[in-house]
Amino acid sequence: MIATISTDDQIKSIISPEIMALALDPAIAVQVIAWDTFGEINPTPDAIMGIFTNHDIFKFVLADGGAILIGADQFLNYWEQIQQSKPVTEPSPSQETIVALAKQQGTAVYESGTKLGFIVQYKSDFYAVSEMLVHGKGYQYSTSRHSSFQLAADCLIEQSWTEEEVA
Repeated sequence: MIATISTDDQIKSIISPEIMALALDPAIAVQVIAWDTFGEINPTPDAIMGIFTNHDIFKFVLADGGAILIGADQFLNYWEQIQQSKPVTEPSPSQETIVALAKQQGTAVYESGTKLGFIVQYKSDFYAVSEMLVHGKGYQYSTSRHSSFQLAADCLIEQSWTEEEVA
């Protein structure tokens, strides 16, 4: 638990409540400290023993006896940079979604006259869907890493680049 120690009565803190709330969150504070020190100081949330403020400066007191000084505006700036540097990940599509899309508009992959399955593009990713005979359950779908699928996927990716360049 971080103990918040207020500033001296002579100096009023000008740190906004929004920035103060960010700094008081130990999970955020340790990320900003690591960012500020280029990863050389990478404390755990439990390692922050206290936060002092002085005008517009945060002083994070660490369990090892050290302290980190960061201006409130700089703290916010670093936090925004951290947020922007995190990749935005979308949830993976369900197998049912990919299989249905493959059946509707996928490109069939054949080898020696036998259909192996489909390659389909969903958003910016390509998926290989193959039919697999499962004992007693008929055909079920799963992704495949067969070399024919990789060649087909590579071909589709090249085509998508060509189409984008022409358009």
